[in-house]
Amino acid sequence: MNSRWVGEEVGNFQTVLNMCGEEAVDRLRLVSTMWHVVDVGCGIKVQEELENLVGKVPKTGARCEKFDNTATSAWAIVEGLGDERKVLSVQKKMVDNTVDPQIMSGCKWIADLLSM
Repeated sequence: MNSRWVGEEVGNFQTVLNMCGEEAVDRLRLVSTMWHVVDVGCGIKVQEELENLVGKVPKTGARCEKFDNTATSAWAIVEGLGDERKVLSVQKKMVDNTVDPQIMSGCKWIADLLSM
């Protein structure tokens, strides 16, 4: 991670937590990828920074996972989410048409990340 992640991403992470809501935040996973191409030392540092970010909001149930580019790794992450379906806070608010502008900003942030 570069230094811009340090302050900026804490706020964005809080927005993501708000999008999940208390009922579903335990399903939130920050997943590190590209372990098959990154220097292991660098990867470990990024993983530690992600864990530190999650640690800033204890008792949420959110956690970090490491994806090593295998089907086994992917299924371990998915199966770790559990079987019970949970509705995100942002989904409820979209249905009720009461979405907070900060939440929509978080949705844009996630969309931007996914399009990289």
